[in-house]
Amino acid sequence: MKDYLELLSSVGKLKKIQKNSILFYEGEEAKKF
Repeated sequence: MKDYLELLSSVGKLKKIQKNSILFYEGEEAKKF
């Protein structure tokens, strides 16, 4: 069960990182215009 919770938390972290990367990328793209 502990392993499953750790897996969920690591997936959550990855999604958060991915979301931040997308926001950052969109922000960088917006600066070009």
